[in-house]
Amino acid sequence: MNTAHHTHTEHEKEYSRRSRAGVIPYTVTPTGILLFILGEDTASRDISDWGGSVEEGETIEEAAVRELNEETLGLIKMTVQELRRSYYVYDETNDNTIYFPYLDYRTVHYLPYDFHQKKKTVGKTEMNRVKLYLLNNIILLLDYPLQTDQKLYSRIRTTLKTALPYLHNICNFYLNVYSNTIRENRNLRSTF
Repeated sequence: MNTAHHTHTEHEKEYSRRSRAGVIPYTVTPTGILLFILGEDTASRDISDWGGSVEEGETIEEAAVRELNEETLGLIKMTVQELRRSYYVYDETNDNTIYFPYLDYRTVHYLPYDFHQKKKTVGKTEMNRVKLYLLNNIILLLDYPLQTDQKLYSRIRTTLKTALPYLHNICNFYLNVYSNTIRENRNLRSTF
């Protein structure tokens, strides 16, 4: 499986009808717990990134931003410029790009509840719910058998599995940052 991890200036690719763009935002709680924000697909009941097909005339980034906004019912708004600050992985085999933007915990910790409330007024939606997952939970869920034979969902699941090493890297980075912050704070307190 061919994958690439790049900065955004490197990701210029021609539109193809197969192209798909997705977003997996992540956040860090005040106690240093890193959580990934995923949806539960209404049709398959499987976990999913926020994404879909790139429409003709759209860039990959524009499609990712549009899909994120649509599938979260407008609760996560992001511009292309904001998305460009994040890294992404491109799964060449499935022609799928996933972006990993950071979101401040204060803006997303009520997201599952807000989504549930908004869904009541909107009616049927592509996503059944929003959940904040630990990486270990994602790994366990991806090991469960897929409950549908539709190729779309196996494609999404395959790309999520491809993204796992990058999710691990994000976790390791924040674990180091959080550990260093605690160590510095302890050292600072011990000097007084």
